[in-house]
Amino acid sequence: MVFGFDGAQDVIDSIRDGKIVATGMQFPKKMARMAAEQADEYLKGKRDFKQKVPVAVELVTQENIAKYTAYGRESEQ
Repeated sequence: MVFGFDGAQDVIDSIRDGKIVATGMQFPKKMARMAAEQADEYLKGKRDFKQKVPVAVELVTQENIAKYTAYGRESEQ
């Protein structure tokens, strides 16, 4: 069995085609947005950030692939 992570477009396509079983979607677009927001806050003077920020991970399979697009949920596009 082949699995991926992060949900890149080629992995999403491969799940749809039955070539890959699943991927762990870590939502890199959301992580990038959060990083940019924190960088903006830092530039504005904030210094008391959390040292660790948990990342939600969802398992994407053929059964739920319709809900996802590359790097995130279809509903977030």
